[in-house]
Amino acid sequence: LLFPIAFPIAKILDAVLHEDEHSDGFNRRELSALVRIQYEERLAAKKHRKEEKRKLALAARKQDRALQIIDGDGTFSDGDKAFLLTSALKAQKHEMSRMNPNLDSSSSLPSITRDENTIRRGLLRQKSVHVDEVKMVEGALLMKTKTALDAYTPMREVFAISVDAVLDEAKIVEIYRRGFSRVPVFHKKPDAERDYSAICGILMTKQLIVVNASDRRAISTLPLNIPFCVPPSIDLVELTNWFQTGGSEVQGGHMAIVCARPEIADSALRNGEAIPEAAGVMGIITMEDVLENLIQEQIFDEMDGLDFEQARRARWAYKRWQKFVNRRKWQRQAKSDRATSMEEGSQNQGEADPLLPPNDSDRRKSLFGIL
Repeated sequence: LLFPIAFPIAKILDAVLHEDEHSDGFNRRELSALVRIQYEERLAAKKHRKEEKRKLALAARKQDRALQIIDGDGTFSDGDKAFLLTSALKAQKHEMSRMNPNLDSSSSLPSITRDENTIRRGLLRQKSVHVDEVKMVEGALLMKTKTALDAYTPMREVFAISVDAVLDEAKIVEIYRRGFSRVPVFHKKPDAERDYSAICGILMTKQLIVVNASDRRAISTLPLNIPFCVPPSIDLVELTNWFQTGGSEVQGGHMAIVCARPEIADSALRNGEAIPEAAGVMGIITMEDVLENLIQEQIFDEMDGLDFEQARRARWAYKRWQKFVNRRKWQRQAKSDRATSMEEGSQNQGEADPLLPPNDSDRRKSLFGIL
């Protein structure tokens, strides 16, 4: 009966209040933050477990030291030894209850069954998420938001050779010394010696294996690859798909030219000409640049000796400083724990009944300080 009224109202409400079916999901930055939060929570829990183990080990050392002193000293009677042993167990239970509030102080120390041991060993074998994995996940989620403009190398930092260069022994040694597998080849401009924008192809350095330095061949006599020309606005995911195709024997590869007008550059390269100035060459981008943005770390190869050494020294200095800070923090924490133990021992001494003779009060005070 109410259908003629309810149906149009439902349609109106659906049109006004309708939400996208995917609106409840997470976007890239939220997923990245979620992974980072999970990693930091696990790292904090791991540090907390280490701190508990350290405190338990400190309490056990105190108890062992007290027991050694009690057993080694023959001046104590059996009643005194029983009192001191009971105090040591109470101190250990107090430490356990302070670290675990859910533990009943009147109960004995918790025992671990065989099944619990098996479960704990299985959990320990499961490795936690590494920080490099977190960086890779964050980098993968941000690949669609980054463009070639964020990862390319400007032309002023590019090593290139002229198409008129002669491949003598010195030139071949220089190319190999640079350590690049692909080298842009350009036409020289009379009015600009350092202008490498007139690129006509890419030289694969592995081709130099069959080149005899005594022949003094020109670069123009070697087959050159035609690279991809991409705009600076292309995202890294699409650029990766371009690199994955590999191209053909003469076009493509893992190096692309970043141009303001890539269609002009592509047209000139296909016609066998150098890229004109109107194309607006900005730089180059390689597969290695994309991978560095994915793992969010710099990749060093066997030819990056100086850069690798500088990075190694920086990491060494950072680790040394981190160890120094952690050591000082641990020393301050141990000093604070010793002061707390001495204070608790003094309080327990004032509340306990004097079971030892008056002349042994100093020895008893020192033992309570240990406990």
